[in-house]
Amino acid sequence: MISVRRHKLNRRAIIISSLAAGLVLCGGYVFWSNATWEGYHTSYSQWRAETKTKIDSALGLPATTASERTKKLQALTSASDSIASGDQSLCSINGMVSWQQSMNATYEGWQKECTAARASADAFNGSLTSAINYLQSEHELATLLSTALGATSKEVTESGFASVLSKWKSASASVKSLKNSAEFMPVKAKAQKAVDSIEALWEKLVVAHAAKDETKYEQALSGLTGAYSAVDDIEKESAKQFAQLSKVVESATKQ
Repeated sequence: MISVRRHKLNRRAIIISSLAAGLVLCGGYVFWSNATWEGYHTSYSQWRAETKTKIDSALGLPATTASERTKKLQALTSASDSIASGDQSLCSINGMVSWQQSMNATYEGWQKECTAARASADAFNGSLTSAINYLQSEHELATLLSTALGATSKEVTESGFASVLSKWKSASASVKSLKNSAEFMPVKAKAQKAVDSIEALWEKLVVAHAAKDETKYEQALSGLTGAYSAVDDIEKESAKQFAQLSKVVESATKQ
C-alpha cells in the first residue's frame, strides 16, 4: 500500500518534471522562432543585394556599339531572370511564427520591407523586359543585315549578281516581319528603307546587265554606293533610341 506522503511526493515530482519539460519546450520554441526570423531576414536581404548588384552591373555596361549592346543584352537578361526566377515565397514566413509580427515591431518591419522589395523588383522587371526586347530585336536585325552584307564582302562577278539580289530580297522580307516594340519602330523603319533601296538598285543592276544597258547599269552601280552607306545610319539610330530607353529603365531603379 502506497503511503499518502509518498503519493504526494510522486505527484509533486511529476508536476516539477512537467514544468521543466514545458520550460525546455518553451525555450526551444523561442530559440527556433528567433532563428527562423533571422534566417528570413538574411535570406531576403541577400536576394535583394545580389539582384541589385546584377542590375547595377548590367546597366553600367556601355552600349555605344552593336557588339556592346549584345553584351548588355546578355547581362540584362541574366538580371531579369534572377528577378523572375526568385522564389515567390521569399516573403512568406512559417505560420508558427508569423503571428509574432503583431507583437514585435522588428519582425513586422522585416516582412513589410521584404514585401516592398519584392514588389519593387517585379515592377522594375517590366521596364527591364522592354530593354531586353529592344536589344533582341536589334540583335536579330544586325544578324540578317550581316548575312545580306556578307554577299558582297568579296568581289562579286557578273554571275553572282542574281545571288546578291536574292540575299537582299530575303533581308527585305525579314525586316518587314521583324517583331518590334514602339521604341524599336524608328530603327526598323530606317532599316526597311535602306534595305529596300539596296534591293531595288540590285534589281535595276541585274535588269540593266541582262539588257546590256550600260547607262542604267552605271546608274544602278553608282546608286548602290550611297545606298550601302545608309546602312551605317541604322546603328546610329539604334544607339540613339536605346539611350533614351536606358534612361527610362535607370529612372525605374530609383522608384
